[in-house]
Amino acid sequence: MLYREHYLRPRAGLAQMLGDLGLPLAGRPHAALADARGLAVLLTRLAADGAAPATTRSASGGVAAYVGDAPDLAVARIALLLAGAGPEAAARAAKALKLGRHEARRVGRAVAAVGRLPDGSDAAAMRLFRAAMGSQLVLQLLLEAALGGGGDEAAARARLDGFVEEWRRLPPLRAGGAPLLDGAALMAATGLKPGKELGRLKDWLWRVQVERDLGDAAEVRAVLEGLPWRGTDPAGWPGMEW
Repeated sequence: MLYREHYLRPRAGLAQMLGDLGLPLAGRPHAALADARGLAVLLTRLAADGAAPATTRSASGGVAAYVGDAPDLAVARIALLLAGAGPEAAARAAKALKLGRHEARRVGRAVAAVGRLPDGSDAAAMRLFRAAMGSQLVLQLLLEAALGGGGDEAAARARLDGFVEEWRRLPPLRAGGAPLLDGAALMAATGLKPGKELGRLKDWLWRVQVERDLGDAAEVRAVLEGLPWRGTDPAGWPGMEW
C-alpha cells in the first residue's frame, strides 16, 4: 500500500516493485532471506524518498506493527525485513520508522546477529552470545528458524537444533548476570573518572568475565592488570556486543 500510494503505481510483487525502481533483487525470489533483503532495500528507498511507513504504539509507548501487538513481535517483523541488510541499513530504517532508542537498539542487535549463531562446541562464545542477547535470545532463535538459512534450510535447521541443544546444557554463569567490578571499584583500581573510557573498560571486563566464566572480583582484577587499555582508543575495545 505504501508503495502504491507514494509512487502512484498499481499493486505489484516485490520483484516488480524493485525492478520499477531500478533496484536489485539478490538471490532466489520467494526465498526467505532474499525476500528479506529485497524488502530492506525497498524500505530504505521508500524512506529516502520521504515515504516513511507509519507505526502504531502500544499503551506502554512501545512500537507495535498492529495495535495490540507485543513489542517483541514488532521487533521481529522489522528485523525479518532487514535481515542481511547490515547495521547501517537497520539504523536508517529505525530512524525512518521513528523507533525509540531502546527499540532501535533491539532491532539493530537482532539484525547484526542473524546468521551468526556461535558454534555449540565453543562454550565461551555460547556464554557471550547468551549474555549479549539477554532477554532477546529466544526471539533471535525464532528469527533464525523463520529465515531458514537462505536456501540451505536443512543445514540451517540442523545447526539451529544443535545450538538449542547446547544452549540448554550451558550452566548459569558462576557470578550471575552482573559485572563483578562496578564503576566505583574500577575507578579505584585505575584512577579513571566517570565517562566513556570508564564505561567501555567496564564493558570489556564484563565480556571477559562472561567468556571465561570468572567467579570472583579477584579474578577480574587479575584480568584487568593484563588488559592493554592504557594509551589505546576506547572505541576499539571489545564490548558485550555480539
